[in-house]
Amino acid sequence: MNLFDIVLTAGVESQTTMTGRYFRILSGGGRIKLRSSNGVTSEVINGIGVDVGGFNWLRLTSPTDQTITVIISELPTTDSRLTGDIDINGLLEVFQTGGSVRTSTQVTATAGTATEILGTDPKRLSAQIVFNVGGRVGVDSTVTETTGFPVTAGGIWDDSNQGSMWFYSVDGGTVDIIEGFR
Repeated sequence: MNLFDIVLTAGVESQTTMTGRYFRILSGGGRIKLRSSNGVTSEVINGIGVDVGGFNWLRLTSPTDQTITVIISELPTTDSRLTGDIDINGLLEVFQTGGSVRTSTQVTATAGTATEILGTDPKRLSAQIVFNVGGRVGVDSTVTETTGFPVTAGGIWDDSNQGSMWFYSVDGGTVDIIEGFR
């Protein structure tokens, strides 16, 4: 998401070289005419977000001389004229730093078998993993002696992903895990 100020002269089409998909006017007056590189034309007013559908440039025309503030984004922005908030959907998630719960576990990896050491958990903020035996780490049960990411005995892995993690060890052994949750 990018925030821009654009100076417009009444009745004169002004081209910008911004790229994105969504366009929204945060401040400005009147109806602004919009044309985009992909052929979309529209009239836009303050506070309304428009899905322009992917563009390389925009041309804007104002009925008056003014400076407008706009958002250009690859993710949707919604109409928030009533609250003044911006809602951006997608992979953005806001939460307080630090969690409120910790768990500590020890997982035993069976020799020659992929073992799930972390399950998928959307509430997990982080996990610190100590490998008490060498092996390989993978994203699913297909991790083997020759695939995945190698880890050494005594190695520590800091993870901030919510997805599952699998471990394969030729000799088997234990993995110590401490997780932080919100």
